[in-house]
Amino acid sequence: MSSVTAPPCSRCTVDKRATHALIRAGGTFGVNFLPLAHADAVQGAGLHSLHGGVDKHALLKLDTLPEQPLALRGAYLHYTCRLSTVTPTGDHDLFVGEVTGVHFDPDAYDDAGLLVAPPAIYLGRSTYTTTAPERTEHGR
Repeated sequence: MSSVTAPPCSRCTVDKRATHALIRAGGTFGVNFLPLAHADAVQGAGLHSLHGGVDKHALLKLDTLPEQPLALRGAYLHYTCRLSTVTPTGDHDLFVGEVTGVHFDPDAYDDAGLLVAPPAIYLGRSTYTTTAPERTEHGR
């Protein structure tokens, strides 16, 4: 989710477990957009934390790209961000970061640059859906 355009930024909320401390200490975070086929990884990444000794990357078999260690293999879009602002929002903090790198899977987009991969969309209560394949153009 983009929050501003100059410089490009992204934001996410993070609970105050281990991932929170890692982002604060390292000053960077990654935002990965995964297709529906990877909904288990999306769900698991939200549930598991290094807190208590659980390595969620190992547990969920999340491989990263060698040239971009915050980018998950299988993501159709990834942002690497440098942390710029932290805003407390109860049991989570809102992290805003300046986008310093972008990686995308060209096979996930059509010739017009529109996403064709079925995105994992969280509905709540561990339930995911995706978009319909039908498209309609308006105003051309």
